[in-house]
Amino acid sequence: MTRKRIIILLIILAVAGQGIYLAKDYLWPAKDKLPVGEETWNYEKYLEIGYSQDQIDKLIAEIERLNTKLEEFPNDYETLSKIGNIYMMLEEYQKAESVFLQTLEAGPNYAPAYYNLGELYGSFLGEKEKAVEYYQEAIELNPWRSQYYRSLADLYWSDFPEKESEIESLMLQGAEKYPENIDFYTYLASYFRQKNDLAKAIFYLKEALKIEPDNQTLRQELAELEEINGQ
Repeated sequence: MTRKRIIILLIILAVAGQGIYLAKDYLWPAKDKLPVGEETWNYEKYLEIGYSQDQIDKLIAEIERLNTKLEEFPNDYETLSKIGNIYMMLEEYQKAESVFLQTLEAGPNYAPAYYNLGELYGSFLGEKEKAVEYYQEAIELNPWRSQYYRSLADLYWSDFPEKESEIESLMLQGAEKYPENIDFYTYLASYFRQKNDLAKAIFYLKEALKIEPDNQTLRQELAELEEINGQ
C-alpha cells in the first residue's frame, strides 16, 4: 500500500471515529458535561412571588456557586441542604424535594434535612402524613431543637384533631430534653390561651418565668392573664 493511500485510510478512520463519538454523545449525553447550574429559570414566577430582579439573580448565582462546590464535595449534605432551601424560597418545590432527598442519602443522620422535608410536605406539597414522619425523625435526631417540636405541634393542631391531645406531652418531652429553653413552655402558654384554658396558660407562663425570671414580656403577659382570670 502506498504512503498516500495509508494517509487517506487514516483520515477516513479518524472521521468515522469522530462520527461515532459524536453519535454517542447525542444518544447518551454525559451528565457531567452539562454546565453547572444549567436549567430553566422562571423569572416571571419569581417576580410574582415578590423578589426583585437583583434578588433573583443573587439566589440563582448562589445555587450555581453551591453546585460548583458539590463538584468537589458531592456528598456535602450541608451544601445540598442550602440548595434545597433556595429552591423552596423560589417555590420550586419538586426540585427542593429532590435535593432534600439527596441530602438524606449523603447525611442520613442530618436532622435539618428531615425537618426541611417536613416543612416541604406539610406546608407546600399537602402530604401531611409524610410531614409528621419527617418532623418526628428530626426530633429523634436532634431533641433539643424547639422549632422541630413547635412545627409538629402546629401540624397536629391544624390538620390532625385526633392528635391534638398529644401536643402538651410533646412539648413537655422537649422541655425535659432541654430544660433551659423556655420555648416549650411559652408555646404551651400560647396554645392554652387560644384554647381559652387560662389556668394552664398561666401555669406554663410561670414555668417559663422560673427559667427567665427577669423576662418582662412574660411577666406582663402573666399579669394580663391573671387579671382576666380573676386572680
